[in-house]
Amino acid sequence: MGVGKIDITFKINFMLKRLFDIIFSSLGLVLVSPLLLVIAILIKRDSAGPVFYRGIRVGRGGQPFRIFKFRTMVVGAEELGGPSAADDDPRVTKIGKALRKYKLDETPQFINVLKGEMSFVGPRPEVKEYVDMFTEEEQAILKVRPGMTDWATLWNSDEGAVLAAGGDPERIYAEKIRPKKIQLQLEYIKKRSFWVDIKIILQTIVTVILRKKPDAAEIFKNKGLNIYEEIDFTYDILDNLSNTYGESFYSLDTAKFEKNYDEFIKAFRNIYPKSFIAYSYKTNYIPKLCLLVDRKGGYAEVVSEMEFDLAVKLGVSPRKIIYNGPYKSESSIKKCLVGGGTVNLDFLSEVDVIEKVSREHPEINMSVGIRCNFNIGSSELSRFGFDIDRDEFRHVFKRLSKINNVSIKGLHCHFPDRCLKTFVSRIDKILHLSEDLFRNPPEFINIGGGYFGKMDASLKNQFNCEVPSYQKYADIIAVKMQNTYGNLEDSAKPKLLLEPGSALVADAMKFAVKVISMKVVRDKHIATVSGSRFNILPTSNNINLPIKVYHRCQKDKGSNEQYSIDIAGYTCIENDYLYRGYKGYLAVGDYIVFDNVGSYSIVMKPPFILPNCAVIEYDPKNKMYNIIKRKERLEDVFDTFLE
Repeated sequence: MGVGKIDITFKINFMLKRLFDIIFSSLGLVLVSPLLLVIAILIKRDSAGPVFYRGIRVGRGGQPFRIFKFRTMVVGAEELGGPSAADDDPRVTKIGKALRKYKLDETPQFINVLKGEMSFVGPRPEVKEYVDMFTEEEQAILKVRPGMTDWATLWNSDEGAVLAAGGDPERIYAEKIRPKKIQLQLEYIKKRSFWVDIKIILQTIVTVILRKKPDAAEIFKNKGLNIYEEIDFTYDILDNLSNTYGESFYSLDTAKFEKNYDEFIKAFRNIYPKSFIAYSYKTNYIPKLCLLVDRKGGYAEVVSEMEFDLAVKLGVSPRKIIYNGPYKSESSIKKCLVGGGTVNLDFLSEVDVIEKVSREHPEINMSVGIRCNFNIGSSELSRFGFDIDRDEFRHVFKRLSKINNVSIKGLHCHFPDRCLKTFVSRIDKILHLSEDLFRNPPEFINIGGGYFGKMDASLKNQFNCEVPSYQKYADIIAVKMQNTYGNLEDSAKPKLLLEPGSALVADAMKFAVKVISMKVVRDKHIATVSGSRFNILPTSNNINLPIKVYHRCQKDKGSNEQYSIDIAGYTCIENDYLYRGYKGYLAVGDYIVFDNVGSYSIVMKPPFILPNCAVIEYDPKNKMYNIIKRKERLEDVFDTFLE
């Protein structure tokens, strides 16, 4: 009897819910049709593209359907980023921001409700990417029609603000927002009824009407979200890690890398939306970082066959690989071109290879770029690219232009000078050259790498020019791109490709060492540690990186002795010093942590005297360290020798 009564109640609720959906979706479409027309006109006037966004979502029973929403983002937004969008996402159009604020972009979903693909109340429909992640318990969400609102929607009505303040929208959504949404959606499934739906609808109306600009800090506090967590080292933590992984090790911070990535690309896309990062693998090719770049829609900038093969092995599409570098084997050029990647030429001999590969594969359209070298007013001469003032440059352009199945997609430049003023010359000259060479705008303008990253004042003061923010670089490069191409249709605008390496990864790694011994040689105090300069500064020996010392025991409070100490590495190289002139107390057994070591340290450290050390990373969710790269062993170094 009880079961029958529950069954009848369920059927009544189901019938009332569907009847309500049909009546009020029909009535709603009639009543708001004048508003819908006005919005449609505003969208068409605001930006090129269709009025509606018809993305695929997963509905009841796992059946896909196309959702109706007013388009609030630029055409091709999927290529510029992931499915989650923050309030300040540069892909969002001007009218799109207003529509999102008051949820007016959702009103066309009355059509989906009327068709029976959705209901007024139910779990918000997800893209297949997130549905594929459902556990067996979470599959229950697919038993009901997805809705325009529910408890999770009310809890997360300020999602755009949370994603904007959190740094990486995709990571914040997946790790922080989605789990709570799932929990609330499952709770709705258990307690759903017609009267629960009415209450949710009324609460939604009140929430939209009373909506105000949210404060991100307050949102995090109210939701209990911890967006970014970094562990503080202590002596005991370092000692435990040292006993586990070795007396020297790297500590990776993927979240900081990701935050840098997001801030860098945001600075450019806020001005010139068609900007892309091509991450410099040569700077630090830890696979976890390379995979993250690919997931976020970035390109892989490689300079060798090894790096190209790594990108492919990680699942990067060859079409998202940019192949630079002064040495490219014929086989690697062929792999890249045939796979759909872009080869940026550096030498005349590479043109011969391009011609040969094009003859072998006449059925494949191949993409190339030309690396350009010109005077940017720097005292340091770059050796990369063709000198644009020599006849050879024009000769190369003409030869490539005559190959039927080869397209010159754009121009590339790279200079070692990171000072801001040199970027003015870079962008001005490459834009002028582009207008001179191409009848129509090229597919890309690649301004290369060489950007300063984040660092503290002690490191900034060691450079002989200003250390700019990401925004200052964007204010020069992206503004000039926008001034040149901003009036064109989006499809005609060139991509602005940027190749940061150090700017993203330098401050995302630390290096911990142990003080092994202390000595005085002719009044010079020297501390020898378990690491080497080649672990932290393989390209320079004139920089003191930021350091923090963790003492094994408190020094004698009555002692004020402080010496100028040179911190030396374990190798037999005389100039192997990690830090010159440290002033402070230091003793055997202390630990020293060097900051800003992520640039070139992993990729250029040879296994000299000792094998390479481990790379670990703190996992704030599980409160533990994970090993990213184990410490090398004897066989790792010597197994490649045949005798």
